[in-house]
Amino acid sequence: MMNQLILKLLTLLSSFFIMNFVYKTFFYDKDIIKHSDVWSRFMDTLNTNPELLYLGESSNTTYKNSDWDQRSIAELSSIFLNNIKATHFTKEASHAGIYFDLLNSVPSSSSLKTVIVTLNLRSFNSGWINSDLETALRKSIILGKPYPALWNRFLLAFKAYPHPLNELRENKITQANKIPLDIYGDGTVMTSIDDWNAQMAKHGILESDGTKNEAQTTLACHYIKTYAFKIDTNTNPRIKDVDKIVRLCKKRNWNLILNLMAENIEMADSLVGAPLVHIIRENGELLMERYHKENAIVVNNLELVPDKEFIDRDWTTEHYSQQGRYLIAENLAKKGIQHFYPSQFIDTPKIIIPAPKSIFYTDMENQGDFDFNKSLSKEHFFSPNHASCINYKNEFSVTFVKPKKLLPDRAKNLLISYAMFQVDTIHDAKLVIEILGDRIPFLWNGIKLSDLNPATNQWVDLKYNYTLPEAYDSSDVVKVYFFNKFESTVCIDNFKVEFQ
Repeated sequence: MMNQLILKLLTLLSSFFIMNFVYKTFFYDKDIIKHSDVWSRFMDTLNTNPELLYLGESSNTTYKNSDWDQRSIAELSSIFLNNIKATHFTKEASHAGIYFDLLNSVPSSSSLKTVIVTLNLRSFNSGWINSDLETALRKSIILGKPYPALWNRFLLAFKAYPHPLNELRENKITQANKIPLDIYGDGTVMTSIDDWNAQMAKHGILESDGTKNEAQTTLACHYIKTYAFKIDTNTNPRIKDVDKIVRLCKKRNWNLILNLMAENIEMADSLVGAPLVHIIRENGELLMERYHKENAIVVNNLELVPDKEFIDRDWTTEHYSQQGRYLIAENLAKKGIQHFYPSQFIDTPKIIIPAPKSIFYTDMENQGDFDFNKSLSKEHFFSPNHASCINYKNEFSVTFVKPKKLLPDRAKNLLISYAMFQVDTIHDAKLVIEILGDRIPFLWNGIKLSDLNPATNQWVDLKYNYTLPEAYDSSDVVKVYFFNKFESTVCIDNFKVEFQ
């Protein structure tokens, strides 16, 4: 009886290993492309063999269109290093929980030695923890779990990742907003997010004539709902995520730097006042103290960036202009990276304003002067391995965007070259050219792609010549991209923009 049981178990295991081999050989890569783009891109990042890796969300890469230096915080921090291969991985709305799962999938053979993890204070609040973006994030990395590929496919099929109903998410946020909030910790000022928000909405931000400024009042309410919470180290899941990262880095013998991002303290103070600023600072100090005790280096940028360097003026984000990103990068380099690389450290790197260029190109492998996004696909490509594929799920292609100060003066024409693939012509996809500036009206031109290329199911090399308007010389930014909101997919490769 026991021998039969053992035989059945061995048969079952053998069958699983065979099915796992077949699945991984013939189907796994396609599933990765379809379901786990985040993990796929992360593996591509690791394949560059970096020694230093920066993990971040949109704070890392967001810039003002008029910034002449559009490099990420990670890229700017790496200019302080000599002969160290550094790179970064950015996923919008990601957080410590996602970073842990990514780091936990790093092969033991990796060249990685130093990890920089973004600490975004907002990611510790109930709104972010219970965001409706969380399900898609968790789904996008499940095929990269450190288990057999077929087992991960089972996890994906049976939705073995957080996917609560929106009603449950909203209920958790509602309950968190009702929790009593002892602002100074001594019982002298008690409230809750709901009560505080209601009072602000009622009384508002007033103009000099006593009328309510509705826009500023709405923004003040956003600040309260975003920052009026205190981190409970016993129950906050984001704390548990960071704790796991700390333990993993110790286990893998990686250097760890936690990069606490800047919040707009000036705006919080002017809109809401000292009580909210006190809570923000207290949460920042808690994170600093907790992880210093774990022997992690925590770089404090919380109050480093002045209000004028924050890009978004009607929402609470960590999106900084060129100067704001540089301030954080320099602080990160000097108070974090230098600790592990003293002999390779450059104290005052040279920042040279690049000369204007006329020709810009991407093959969808090397980013160059283009903004890459989730439209990148391996499903259809011209050469070598990726194309930018757009449809109703990913409407915007890889984008050329450049401040005018880095473009040639008095250019007359814009020549746009690209390779294009379309399954059919049942779409209204467009080549879009935008010219923007404070001194000119917004200029938008959309050219229907199917009019330029009637061919289907084949790659075609195309060119389009656009006559630049007189307003070009007074503009601040030029953007060129492809847009498609239809189900039918259009793919773009070998994208070239030439000013003549």
